Amino acid sequence: MVVTHLINIFNSMNDSDAFYFVNEFISLMKIHANPERAKSMKAYMKNQSEYLGISSPERRVLSKPFLAIAPKDYEEGITIFQTLWLNDFREIQYFAMEWAHKHRMWQEKSFHELIEWAIIQRPWWDTVDFIAPNWAGKYFRQFPELKEPVLMKWISSNHLWLNRAAMIFQLQYKEQTDTMWLEKAIIPHLDSKEFFHKKAAGWALRQYAKTNPTFTLLFVEKNKCSNLTRREALKHL
Repeated sequence: MVVTHLINIFNSMNDSDAFYFVNEFISLMKIHANPERAKSMKAYMKNQSEYLGISSPERRVLSKPFLAIAPKDYEEGITIFQTLWLNDFREIQYFAMEWAHKHRMWQEKSFHELIEWAIIQRPWWDTVDFIAPNWAGKYFRQFPELKEPVLMKWISSNHLWLNRAAMIFQLQYKEQTDTMWLEKAIIPHLDSKEFFHKKAAGWALRQYAKTNPTFTLLFVEKNKCSNLTRREALKHL
């Protein structure tokens, strides 16, 4: 009933009123804020973001009717996503991410631009580790011809989180993993001192080891990996 009501309102809006459901969602989330829990959530995430203090299960229940509301077109989807993404509170950003995924915004050819923007605007592992396999992973299946220009840009970037996205976008690919791109993404950063580079490299290798353990064993043997990368890569072997 709530979903139908919101969808009917949204469909009857003109462009200037298109953020009605966004504002309603944010207002609802703020009503359920838990300041004490927010402190511990913020501390756990190394004070990278502000939190309302709403747990993931509670957030999913609250956001369910709003998640069903689709954008009228891709451009409107971008505007709504960016409005949510730039909100101060991480729970709002989580919803934005799930909403864009629900409505398959990654099916648009220019979507790689939004991936880059989202990563750069709100860079931390909790969002990048969803965006890379779920958004970029599906996007490059749909537009394989864009792998070369987009991935080379991410791999050579000075932005840690774009590098990480290039390393882990194939986490769900299993036997369809392109080992050339796996190596291209990891090898330039093997001498990095960054924890999130080392961890991502190990994670990507460990995940592919479930499908092809020989590749991971040989990769670790022939390349100079950090102790962390090696440990992660060989964790289940």
